[in-house]
Amino acid sequence: MTEPEEVQETLNECREKFLDLFRTSPLVLTLCSASDHRYIDVNGSFERQTGWKRDEVIGKTPVDLGIWDDPDQRIQLLEQMASGATIRNVEMRARTKSGEIRTGSLTAMLIDINGRRCVVCVVADMTHARQVEEAHHIAELLSKMCRKLIQAQEEERNWIARELHEHVERLCLLSVDLARFRDIEAAQQQIEELVAHCQALSGRLQCTKLEVLGLNVAVASLCKELSEQTKMVIKFVTKGSPTGLAKEIALSLYRVAQEALQNAASYSGSKRIEVTLAYKSDEVELTIRDSGIGFDLQKVLREGGFGLRIMRERLQLVNGELSIESQPGRGTTINARVGFSAAKSMKAGR
Repeated sequence: MTEPEEVQETLNECREKFLDLFRTSPLVLTLCSASDHRYIDVNGSFERQTGWKRDEVIGKTPVDLGIWDDPDQRIQLLEQMASGATIRNVEMRARTKSGEIRTGSLTAMLIDINGRRCVVCVVADMTHARQVEEAHHIAELLSKMCRKLIQAQEEERNWIARELHEHVERLCLLSVDLARFRDIEAAQQQIEELVAHCQALSGRLQCTKLEVLGLNVAVASLCKELSEQTKMVIKFVTKGSPTGLAKEIALSLYRVAQEALQNAASYSGSKRIEVTLAYKSDEVELTIRDSGIGFDLQKVLREGGFGLRIMRERLQLVNGELSIESQPGRGTTINARVGFSAAKSMKAGR
């Protein structure tokens, strides 16, 4: 089996395990679209505990069914998820089809299923302590599955990077051969430019500098490369010293830096970006600030905001937090924080 096939097999295995867990869980599980909050699927426990049948709710929203006893609480939780918070074990009151009010413990998270961004909700009846424990267990399983999916994606990136390296080597040899002829200087220049682009793409995919030299050097190099490409002034500052930073945390922060810097370069209109990587006694903090045109955060998230959502999910998988501050005409500040204790909990969960 080739490496790409192994990666695809891992992705398929994760999806199958998730679907089996979804169908058989004794807890209420629902799957909704993250864009319009319409139900995509519900499990048998949902039908038994709420009285609604699956075909009665698919395509509708919780608002359509009047499930939330406190609609304002639902809006607050959605806003928290939009700002990067993780919803875990929040007490909520739900209305069944018959009008009965039941209290449950809610855990909710964002996941990708077949390229579609979805919200998985797990609800346990608060009157049964064993169900609450099961909710915690399932939430952890879902988190591990999401982490495994991202790891599989990183393996796929590395495979693509190695393929690019092979193409670059062939192009370099071709460039040497072409240099022997006098009338193809323009072709040689184009090949050299193609080599440079392939090398840059390969570096972004594989994160070699991150693996070998660490997060500080990798982010500094990222800032330098983007500054040279865009002619923007990118100031990078580090505070404190990294000590035993987990590989998963370093990779998540590096990917956030990639996405945030690219967004700022493409959309902010700012001529200057400030990047700060600070190591504190109990956490590492990455801040990326520009003075550009800014944006309406809620509007962007409603319209998709895929890049912002990916950054948030990456940090959630390492127990980190992402905050975004932006207003039209007032620039944007992205702050990513991960506690060093997250590394210990991640190792314990392996």
